[in-house]
Amino acid sequence: MRDFLFNIVLAALPAAALIGWAIFRDRERPEPVGALLKAVAFGFIATLPAIFIEPFADLPSYRLPWPLDAAWRAFVVAALVEEGLKFALVRLWIFRSKAFDEVMDGIVYTMCVSLGFAFVENALYGYADRWILLLRAFTAVPMHAAASGLMGWRLGLARIDRDPVIARRHAAAGLAVAVLVHGLYDFAVFSGPAVAWAAPLVVAVAWFALLRRFRRARDLDRVRGLDRRSGEELVP
Repeated sequence: MRDFLFNIVLAALPAAALIGWAIFRDRERPEPVGALLKAVAFGFIATLPAIFIEPFADLPSYRLPWPLDAAWRAFVVAALVEEGLKFALVRLWIFRSKAFDEVMDGIVYTMCVSLGFAFVENALYGYADRWILLLRAFTAVPMHAAASGLMGWRLGLARIDRDPVIARRHAAAGLAVAVLVHGLYDFAVFSGPAVAWAAPLVVAVAWFALLRRFRRARDLDRVRGLDRRSGEELVP
């Protein structure tokens, strides 16, 4: 029992560290703790439909030749189902929250949902094997965070855009990017040792892109904040 609890803690550590890092990046205008915890809880919840949907989504792969079977499992079964569930939870229950009022918020909330999901997945895959937990701490968990963080950047842009058509395009583009990153990572893993080396490269590129989005979100939010304050000063 002690070993089991210790493994659960190990499974939680990388997700908790990345959540803390994302919150630190948003320290200028931090989000309510309750809203962040709710986002993480949504990530826990998202694993339940994923457990039931993925086996059915995987059925066509058994009739496909390699590498189409690996591509189906990577891009449809894993990436589209999992990122789609995260997207739906953010879009339906967090997106219209009063606390979600900046571009940075899109990244932070979506990463919290994703890392809640990644923690449960980590625990299920590696609760009995600490080596798997260690490996996933530097691969799968950061991949979830980066893929969904890039999606959150687009959701943040959608939240502040007053044109509903452009907002929908941002949201759709965010989901597409998350599925692409997640799918490329899993395709490299599913394709065997000859291609598995590409999985860390996908994570590294995605994180480089995410860091740039964090900086752009911060700058956009600062400009919008200055504009709002200037507008308030002009009101007699």
